[in-house]
Amino acid sequence: MKLTIRRRYSFGSGGVHELNTAAAWDEIRSRGDVFGLPETREGWLSEAASRDEFERRAEAVVCVARGLEARSVSSYGVGTAYLEQWLTVVAPDLELICTDFAPRAVARLGAHFPEARVVLHDLQAEAPLNADLHLLHRLDTEFSDEAWPPIFARFDRPVVVLASEFLRPRVVARELATRCRHPRATKAGWLRTEGALRGLWSASHDDQRIDADLPAYLLLPRREGVLVPSPDICSLPLADGRQKGRSRRAAQMTHRSLCWFA
Repeated sequence: MKLTIRRRYSFGSGGVHELNTAAAWDEIRSRGDVFGLPETREGWLSEAASRDEFERRAEAVVCVARGLEARSVSSYGVGTAYLEQWLTVVAPDLELICTDFAPRAVARLGAHFPEARVVLHDLQAEAPLNADLHLLHRLDTEFSDEAWPPIFARFDRPVVVLASEFLRPRVVARELATRCRHPRATKAGWLRTEGALRGLWSASHDDQRIDADLPAYLLLPRREGVLVPSPDICSLPLADGRQKGRSRRAAQMTHRSLCWFA
């Protein structure tokens, strides 16, 4: 079934009316809550290191990148870029480009994140950047069913989509409750069933599910034959031989922070 609904979110007092402009996102990223981008690199690294889910997602992305022999990854609408920071820990050899369209947030992130190239870029208005692999992490909510197909059609290299969530009965119930309790809740994009999500790229790409904690897909442009990674690739050790596990990587990230401020 294909179904898409508007998403609503209550940011409490001082929330914006709709999250559809660079100014609105800059306002959200300046907050001191979970949606905000920390003011210092040390605080940003500490927050990223505490988020296990981003480590697991980074490993899933690197699995695909290794299988495709990708040397560069371009990630769009990165926001706080915690996933992208984990990418530099899991695979420091990958060239990483991070983009967003909110200028103040991009400037702050660029100061925090010298390991990546941070670029001001509007995915809806501009062509994708040059990279071996493209990454869309929880960006599916940001554009309408009409806006997404032409965006996907411009990607001529493989794309990893890590979607926010599927529209299921419990999600519908949550959205109804939000509308009842917070009539002025912010319009925060769209939510979709699996059929509606996959329909966004069905005209231009074939897809394959990826093992991740979010709905995840590898998209392959139909005009390009690309080797799809096998399960064996995902079971290989990381390139630099480090052990998996949050504690060791978190310690490395903390060490990077201390070196930066030394």
